[in-house]
Amino acid sequence: MKKWNKVAPITGPHKVPFPPSIAIKTINTPISLPSSFTVRKIYPKTLKIKITEKKPIAIYIDKKDKFYVTINDNFINFVEINEYKNLPTIFGKEIKLDNFFKKLENINFPAEKIKSFHYFEIGRWDLILKNGRVIKLPTDDFIDKLENFMSISDNERFERYKIFDYRIKDQLILN
Repeated sequence: MKKWNKVAPITGPHKVPFPPSIAIKTINTPISLPSSFTVRKIYPKTLKIKITEKKPIAIYIDKKDKFYVTINDNFINFVEINEYKNLPTIFGKEIKLDNFFKKLENINFPAEKIKSFHYFEIGRWDLILKNGRVIKLPTDDFIDKLENFMSISDNERFERYKIFDYRIKDQLILN
């Protein structure tokens, strides 16, 4: 998360340059990226504003609607921002994240290699990687499958395979 610190001078005793309600409105539009903020007056004439920003990690597309998704499974209205234009895309109806991205982060899965996520209504995911590989995950216990993929993906014996299908219990189907 980015943390922004901004110090602004205040003229006159106890005068704030704008009412707090305007500050909150301004911070939350047009996109609600701030996670939290604090305002502290440093006497005699300084106001310290600290803003903590939510960091989008993917773009969710639901029919015509788009949203940013954060590591904490929050949805943020989509506004085109150059910094986030290369984020992976999530496709699927009524997705259930259930801390999916935190689980990926916990096992150090290389998120920068992911092109898109596909969620299926039965509760499973496919990961499409930028190198063209597809990882088909089961509905349950997918973390150990991803760890297995990370351990074999750079092995020369597996270079020619593009599809790694873990949907059947205790099996890996390669194609």
